[in-house]
Amino acid sequence: MLRRSFFKTSFYSLLATQLPLDFFSKQTPKISGKIVGTSKNFGHLLRSGIAQKIPSKKIKTSVAIVGGGISGLSAGWKFKKTGFSDFLIFELEKNAGGNSSFGENKISKFPWAAHYLPVPTEESKAVLEVLEDFGAINSYTVEGIPVYRKDFLTRKPEERIFVNGTWQEGLFPYSIATKEDLKQYLDFTKICETYKNFRDKEGRKGFAIPLRLSSPEFFELDKISMSDFLKSKGLNSKLLTWFVNYGMRDDYGGTIENVSAWAGIHYFVSRTGKNGYGKLGEQLTWQEGNGWLTQNFTTLLEGKIQTQHLLFEIKQTENKVLLKFLNTENHEVCEVESDFAVLALPKFMLKYFSKEFGEKTAFDNFDYSSWLVANLTVTEIPQNEGVKPCWDNVIFESDSLGYVIATHQKKRNEAVPSVLTYYFPFCKSSKTERNFVNEKSWEDWKTLILDDLKKAHGGIEKLVTNIDLMVLGHGMVRPKVNFIWNDEVLKLSEPLGKIYLAHSDLSGISIFEEANFWGVFSAQKILGKLGINFKDSLK
Repeated sequence: MLRRSFFKTSFYSLLATQLPLDFFSKQTPKISGKIVGTSKNFGHLLRSGIAQKIPSKKIKTSVAIVGGGISGLSAGWKFKKTGFSDFLIFELEKNAGGNSSFGENKISKFPWAAHYLPVPTEESKAVLEVLEDFGAINSYTVEGIPVYRKDFLTRKPEERIFVNGTWQEGLFPYSIATKEDLKQYLDFTKICETYKNFRDKEGRKGFAIPLRLSSPEFFELDKISMSDFLKSKGLNSKLLTWFVNYGMRDDYGGTIENVSAWAGIHYFVSRTGKNGYGKLGEQLTWQEGNGWLTQNFTTLLEGKIQTQHLLFEIKQTENKVLLKFLNTENHEVCEVESDFAVLALPKFMLKYFSKEFGEKTAFDNFDYSSWLVANLTVTEIPQNEGVKPCWDNVIFESDSLGYVIATHQKKRNEAVPSVLTYYFPFCKSSKTERNFVNEKSWEDWKTLILDDLKKAHGGIEKLVTNIDLMVLGHGMVRPKVNFIWNDEVLKLSEPLGKIYLAHSDLSGISIFEEANFWGVFSAQKILGKLGINFKDSLK
């Protein structure tokens, strides 16, 4: 309009001459972007008569690994390292990685989900072996403690929270805490220290990583919620409740009401990994998050990964496993004949492939949270009063988890171009929230994200040039009450004939270490069946 008519009046023409030269260039730019990720669009193909198609291609392999996330890649890593090469990995997406996938633009690489790996515990043998293979460990101390590459360790400043109109260091909102809040926070940390230091008669930790190495001493805590646990200890501070609940949302996509107390305590006490000459509780991170690990796996497994392959049928004969895939790029159907199969897939998918899986009631126990992950390209990192921008930036009482700065490891968090990776978990009813997220458009999500970030960064929309986002309907398994140590779930680690299940959801916790554990566990079981000698990576 009115830009032409605006300048027709001498008054406004005069006003325009008094404005700074860059006034109009600072007006809110048009923000581009899209929703990425396509696998959910292939669901209709499973109901389109595809099962009637005759395969035009047949493949034979000793082991078929279905799923190119960390579990599937870890199984391939173990096979390759052992010298066994008769295997193939089939992945639905265009790129492997699953929740450790990543993207890249002109400014930076950035994560599409998992963005860090805590320094592994001494029990996480296979993870330590992977990190050594990939060059993340420089050396070892005389006590045998790994010394990690300094540029891989999260540099300071690490984390901050926006509360009461300013940024403060750390994630507990000390600046608004009362004496009672602080007392209860200290009481909670003492309880956690007791659990962290526990060892049973066999020397096992109460809350170990991998989970299967944990002492059974506290399994009963899996039968109550984290909320009930806090109440039983007389912990009802609003700020402490928020802090603990943030942890449940962050790692589990759940709340203190629907996450088990065992899982809740595990979040706070299990990270006991050591970095030689460093401190406890450090983490490894990269611009692309855990995509750095994915890149190393895929480079190692070049030629072994078949992408854009949708599994739609599994059958077992007396000696073989027969799997049918649709190549989603050219719609070619192929049949894979294998001696063994590793299904490195979330358990909710299995009922679509075989009646045998559909009859397993144990799969009904699995609950998954939905997630929104967005990567915002910004002309500069927003600057505020208080603690300067950190790697992890959280807004108190927001429904989101805030954002990490993808360029944190490479450059200082000054007013320079960067990518902010934003996380929003949906923590309540899985089915209801999945329906909700599937109905939303890119414009809806853009509004939600910017409205949330404006609480801490007024005018941030003027800095954002692009928002690409991913909606994960079944983003991660939720460790609900009576799930992790449920007998029916525990039995799923046993092979179903010649089929082995491998995915972090078998643990009830969606973290790299558990995904790696199940991939290596399955690979080693199969190597044993094949009579191939190998060095045990789990002991």
